[in-house]
Amino acid sequence: MSDKLSPVTNAARRRLSRIGFSFFLFFLAAYVTQIPLGAWISAYHPGWLEAPITVWLLSIVTMYCVAFPLFYLCLRPLPVGEHGNRPMRIRDLCVLFFISFAAMYVTNLVGNAINLVTDAIFGSSSSAEATELILESPLYLTVIFAVVIGPIVEEAMFRGILLPRLLPFGEGFAILTGALLFGLFHTNFEQFFYAFSIGLIFGVIMSKTGRLRYTVFLHMALNFFGTIPSAIIMRQSERLGLTEMDEAAILESPEAILTLLFSSGYSLLLFASVIIGLFFLGKHLKAMRPRPAESPIPKDERRYLPVSVGGILYLLTLLVLFAQSYR
Repeated sequence: MSDKLSPVTNAARRRLSRIGFSFFLFFLAAYVTQIPLGAWISAYHPGWLEAPITVWLLSIVTMYCVAFPLFYLCLRPLPVGEHGNRPMRIRDLCVLFFISFAAMYVTNLVGNAINLVTDAIFGSSSSAEATELILESPLYLTVIFAVVIGPIVEEAMFRGILLPRLLPFGEGFAILTGALLFGLFHTNFEQFFYAFSIGLIFGVIMSKTGRLRYTVFLHMALNFFGTIPSAIIMRQSERLGLTEMDEAAILESPEAILTLLFSSGYSLLLFASVIIGLFFLGKHLKAMRPRPAESPIPKDERRYLPVSVGGILYLLTLLVLFAQSYR
């Protein structure tokens, strides 16, 4: 088949095969180390598994300390493409935060709707377990692992390592492929859609500016704004038994009133942020369009891009991981 395809398509297939194999190696290394470590803890220190910090560390050590370096070493030899070199002001980052938040919020509604259907068919997904972990963890652990460490490693992986190695085939191809791989990386339907939308925006930012710190900052800000206030509200509501209190009891409790005011204010802030973000998205959409590729992959040959050893290995891995995400 390769002798019938254009040179640029064959080059892209080889590149995607290497990338697919790198992701396969990433997940294989993570699970090969995570399963025996989890089994050892369960056998000799079963009480540790009840502590949120153990769950966080088990994931961080196996994925970020073992699997991530292998991913990098596998892709390191590949040449990178040219990106832009446009600095951003604080005002620009604020605008992009609102755009990113609006995209994340709207596409998350799609993911939630699909997740309701898949949960009903297959059972509760791993995304519910991730939400439960965040709610059960002390706030400082959520900040350290979900707001700081996670965004740094994910941005280094997808926008720092992966995206530049897709740019030789065009900015649009790199942004779209990188966003798709970022969404699939989360291995469940609920998170796929908002991760894909964020991947598109962050891919545009990285390809236009060439500065990883911008996407790291935005990723941290989104994770903080999307998790910490809601976690505080839910914990305070549970502590007060707010859902079981009648109106008279609420009026007699200053803490309950403050919690409701904080919750209402946060909801209004979310709604306002989405409206502002959609406004800025419409205003700046043209400026975010990718540059055309010098040697684009022919449209009628794009369906052959995943057809490679690495691509098929990764697709099979994703099928297993998506299936495994439902209990």
